[in-house]
Amino acid sequence: MKKIVIIDDEYFFRQALIKYVRNFKDEFTVVGDAGNGKLGIELIEQYHPEIILIDINMPQMTGFDVISYIQKQALQTRFIIISGYDKFEYAQKAIQMGVQDFLLKPITVESLYKSLRQTSERIDQEMKKNQNLEVLDRKKRNYQNYMRHFAASQFVRKDTDREGMQKLASEVGYQLDASRHVAILYRVNRLPGNWEKTDYELYYFTVENVFCELLGEKNCCISYINFQKSLCLLVGMCESHHGAEWIRPLLKKTIEVCDPKGNLGTTAVIGGFYTEANQLYESYIEAFAMERKRCFYEHSGIFYVEDAAEEQQENGYLLQNNDFIQQLIAAMRQNQRSLVKEMLRTFVDSLALLQPSREEFLLQINQVLSALLDFAMEYGVTKTAEKDNKLFSNDYIEISSVSEIQTELIRYGEQILQQVHLSKNSSNSAIVRRTKEYIKAHYQDDELYLEQIADALDVNLQYMCFLFKKQTDTTIGAYILQTRMEMAGKLFQRTNYNVTEVAQKVGFFDVSYFSKCFKKYFGVSPKQYQNVSSNYLKTT
Repeated sequence: MKKIVIIDDEYFFRQALIKYVRNFKDEFTVVGDAGNGKLGIELIEQYHPEIILIDINMPQMTGFDVISYIQKQALQTRFIIISGYDKFEYAQKAIQMGVQDFLLKPITVESLYKSLRQTSERIDQEMKKNQNLEVLDRKKRNYQNYMRHFAASQFVRKDTDREGMQKLASEVGYQLDASRHVAILYRVNRLPGNWEKTDYELYYFTVENVFCELLGEKNCCISYINFQKSLCLLVGMCESHHGAEWIRPLLKKTIEVCDPKGNLGTTAVIGGFYTEANQLYESYIEAFAMERKRCFYEHSGIFYVEDAAEEQQENGYLLQNNDFIQQLIAAMRQNQRSLVKEMLRTFVDSLALLQPSREEFLLQINQVLSALLDFAMEYGVTKTAEKDNKLFSNDYIEISSVSEIQTELIRYGEQILQQVHLSKNSSNSAIVRRTKEYIKAHYQDDELYLEQIADALDVNLQYMCFLFKKQTDTTIGAYILQTRMEMAGKLFQRTNYNVTEVAQKVGFFDVSYFSKCFKKYFGVSPKQYQNVSSNYLKTT
């Protein structure tokens, strides 16, 4: 919960703000309010609030004076100015001082909440960023650790000569004379959606530390993250009898510590063991080849390349697809959605059970994909269905798992069925008409999104956008803006609302952005348009 201090010389306005904030009791709380800047500073220094709601013109100290003072104290807080003065120089100075938001009186509960919510999100983002940066700074200060990563990447290069390897080894403490050497690929297969590059780098940094601690001081280990975003662990062991059965428990314990709930779908592949350090390249290639297959079919587990040698078998031609494809297309023509979905799911599952090479698997999938594509072409919905589907993107070859391919294939089949059905029923014009009607009914909503419209109309988002553009020669976004601008013009002509009020009534939270859009649409500013309309009414 974020703490708030309110500083404003208008008593009743402060009480109104306190009442407003009570509506957001689960997210924000007012810890104090003051009628002047001096008392406000005392409250800030006492409670260390995350957010300050402050007026500009106040006795003893202006709002800008308070902001300047607090910023010099290096207190971690954000300011939202709430002022009754719409002066450009005020807004300009607020921007220069890093003020979070600038609200004009009178304000509404909705506008206050949006400002507070946005400010809160930015605070959270900054806190997370600062935490990550703090860890990264510690890593950067550790020159030896970064050199270890560089050395590891060079050790698995085929062209690294022995002299160069000896130099790197001496700098990072890798024992070239270890009895046995092995490459291990450790990979997270279910990367959380909110993870950035720094997040998985920090995670792998933790993995390396845990594994090295379990490995013991007598042995050595260096690592780096390869281009496939796997952590490559290069291990030198002092005991010649240490092998896969000794390494497996260490990897299992590492996974248990770093991924206790098993949510990340961790795969660890152990390459071959070699007596010479310059053979780490061969161990890495073995582990890499196996990882490509294992991660494709299995999202977790610990594997050893020599175990896989016993499992290899010739699959030959995997599946006879002709009969299946005929049955699939027949079900598509009859619009049997549940059956189509189940057929595609079963096909991928059956293919996966055979565990062919990744290339053979994709070849089989492409046969089915080609049949679906031909069916879509009959009804002219190809481009729409292909859009935003990984199976038709440059990333297709990098799809990491069977389950992901299965999901995308089923989604593509469902998109085609939906769009063909719409085409058959000649509902295209109706979709466009309903889209326009929905926009005219909800243009006042500042959170009017395309996804919201598509959900309300129960149509595919991409198909809706395609039809609208095709029939109107404009985008839905442009039509929303046009509707809002036309309504704004009417409000200026027919009412005495000020610019802020009109902006809010036509769905704009940001008044400055509204003014920019208005001027671009009408060729004059809202103020100028309002004055012209007012003069016109007077003369008539």
